[in-house]
Amino acid sequence: MAKKTISYACSNCGYSSTKPLGKCPECGAWGTFEEKEVFPQDSSKCKDIEVEGISLAEENRIETGITEFDRVMGGGVVQGSVVLIGGEPGVGKSTLMLAVANSYAKTSQSTLYCSGEESPKQISMRAKRIGAMDSGISLVFETDLDAILNEAAENLPKALFIDSVQTIMLEDAGTPGGPNMLREATRKIVEFSKKHSVTTFLIGHVTKEGNIAGPKTLEHLVDVVCYLEGERYSTLRILHGVKNRFGATDEVGLMEMTEGGFRAADRQSLVRNENVPGVAITAVSKGNRPIALEVQALVAPTYYPSPRRVVTGCNMNRALMLLAVLEKRASIPLGKLDCYVNLVGGLDSDEPSLDLPISFALVSSFMDRKVPEGVAFVGEVGLTGEIRPVSQLGTKLKELNALGLKTVLVPNQDKPDIEELEIISAGTLREALKLVWPGQGLP
Repeated sequence: MAKKTISYACSNCGYSSTKPLGKCPECGAWGTFEEKEVFPQDSSKCKDIEVEGISLAEENRIETGITEFDRVMGGGVVQGSVVLIGGEPGVGKSTLMLAVANSYAKTSQSTLYCSGEESPKQISMRAKRIGAMDSGISLVFETDLDAILNEAAENLPKALFIDSVQTIMLEDAGTPGGPNMLREATRKIVEFSKKHSVTTFLIGHVTKEGNIAGPKTLEHLVDVVCYLEGERYSTLRILHGVKNRFGATDEVGLMEMTEGGFRAADRQSLVRNENVPGVAITAVSKGNRPIALEVQALVAPTYYPSPRRVVTGCNMNRALMLLAVLEKRASIPLGKLDCYVNLVGGLDSDEPSLDLPISFALVSSFMDRKVPEGVAFVGEVGLTGEIRPVSQLGTKLKELNALGLKTVLVPNQDKPDIEELEIISAGTLREALKLVWPGQGLP
């Protein structure tokens, strides 16, 4: 029999040491080290296989019917994969997963939905709202992972949903939500999913930095990692993948959260037809997908010793830089005025191609003159006032053309030839302003 050894492990995060420590160097907790007996495992053999003997049959993908979700998954969910969905509280993670479960159940595929956070009544109310009451979803209200996996092993559903992974408990693995608990629970779930070819969806909480709570190992263990984003008071939701072993990692799904659940968002949802001063239209890239949106700006007299600068949805430092460039290179006196910039719909983007539309929105508000109807802007602005080339210009122009825009002002760079779309190039910000508002008394 192998000789046992003594080890000490932190009950909070699982960090191990050959001697007891007062403070855990991994999680910072005090007095959490416990003595454990460790028996060396007997050596075992693994069996190798030839590469030629591996079947190259295409993965069995299941389409959920939620087009934007399927798009991010790479054309459907691969059977036996493990998908991790993260997002802020209230963004709609549970609603989206219940809608996916409903899609599985409606195609006569057994579905098991495990909730450790909500009561049966809460789940029932959400199911009624999205029309999933009679779909045949099996519900389990349990946090003990062994009990959940035993139930799943007995019924072998096609899809297993766990809401959320941070509530799962596992014996001798630390506290629920702790790094060691999350790591061990996820490892056990992945092992079960691969062994029985059960597609598993995990819902995860996020930290204040926006990352999924728990060790980074959590994301390494699963097959697909997605984040659901959106403003609390906006119906627009963006689902973007950051890891996908079966598809592209830069896919983005644009959805709208309604009382009846999720649906594909209208591509014009972030663009109004009304043309008013202080508004400029552009397109930004989310992953490999262009999204047309409206940039709003307001320039007003200040009543404070220092003018206010308020920016929502884009980079504050970049907006401050554009104010300085407009004053120095285009002679637009904004230094003593309050300036506000906003991206409509709660969308966030730090893309440099926003520089030109932000500049035009600010100048439009300052002069109280509308941007000519049907004109959009794409371009980066440098400190010398030059308009610099941007990436993915072709896809952005095609998106703007699909929305019915007639003219787009872009940098001097290679650009596609698109019918029914006039593409105008400008080298500097001052030149661009005079092209849009000729004879308007611009300096």
